[in-house]
Amino acid sequence: MPVSQKFKYIEENLTNILYTMVTNQNLLRYISYLDDDPLDPSKPDITSNLIGTQIMLIPFDLNVLTKQEINLFINPVQGDLSVKRPIGTHTFIIDIVVPNKFWLLKGKIRAFRIADEIASNIDGLNIAGIGWVEINRYKIYSLNNAFSSLSLFVDVGGVTVKA
Repeated sequence: MPVSQKFKYIEENLTNILYTMVTNQNLLRYISYLDDDPLDPSKPDITSNLIGTQIMLIPFDLNVLTKQEINLFINPVQGDLSVKRPIGTHTFIIDIVVPNKFWLLKGKIRAFRIADEIASNIDGLNIAGIGWVEINRYKIYSLNNAFSSLSLFVDVGGVTVKA
């Protein structure tokens, strides 16, 4: 009996998306510097690892938000496993959670600046080890009186071999 490969690449795709994002210094600055000018060149580069502190690899959980800081939650959210050919689609969700008091940024919206940095790194590109990546939808919502979120839905062309 053939061995199913339906879930083989999901974690690898997540890792590749994550690595592409955490190498973007502007993205890290928008997350780390909460003032009105996070891209000020006089500020030092972010060298600390934000994975596990502000970039979470767990499904979004409001209870995790204990500090007034920006958090990203990145996870696979759904996939089509019925595909009988080698290429299937998996959807990842990137939740950009911003304290309301840091939502605006010099006449711009911080969550959209973060989304733009993510898009510049992954949208419409073939990422090594993944294939095509495309941000297809977004949703904004208020979580409570302290936090709001911009969620990006990212479709990834993955390998799903039907067993």
